[in-house]
Amino acid sequence: MSNEFDSIVITDASARFGVPVGTYRAEFLGLKKNQHPQFGDGLEWSFRIKGGGFDGKLASRTTATTIGPTNSAGVLLAGMLGRPLQTGEKANLASMKGEMFQVVVETNTGKGTRIASARPIAAAPPPRRQPPAPVAPPGPAPVIFWVDFGNGTPALMEVSAIHAEIKAGRIVDGDLFVCRENSQSWEAWASVPESVHF
Repeated sequence: MSNEFDSIVITDASARFGVPVGTYRAEFLGLKKNQHPQFGDGLEWSFRIKGGGFDGKLASRTTATTIGPTNSAGVLLAGMLGRPLQTGEKANLASMKGEMFQVVVETNTGKGTRIASARPIAAAPPPRRQPPAPVAPPGPAPVIFWVDFGNGTPALMEVSAIHAEIKAGRIVDGDLFVCRENSQSWEAWASVPESVHF
């Protein structure tokens, strides 16, 4: 068996202890107390990476249990809130569980990597509603006439239908008499004003 390599996969050894240095979308999982053999009590801030090649991996940062405006815990929390901290305020961390953040992962002082900062990712705004399509104003009502074909049986017809019949040669417009729908007066089609014809 040969000791030579035909190919090799480049990996980040620090990834065994978290995720590689970089910027990620991550879900905040919450805080828990832990114990460091050298530094004592601490708070572990845990995140789960969402998307990309490290989807589902955990990334975390352990800080002191006291949170001040300038210590690592305070700086991390201020970033998650998106604003400076006020001395004496109470931050509701439980309400932040499940929220999405953009986290920056840096090299840890020991082995592996840790969360350097976290910024809230704003939820996508709801889709804008499309304005309703403009409604065309209603056109003029069709003009309707009683039409006398000379057979003693007048018929109701719209002006456009009368024109179609004349054009097809089925009605001779010079012999045509019409009566407006709600009128009692008959008139020759030729005497109907041109504005009504069209």
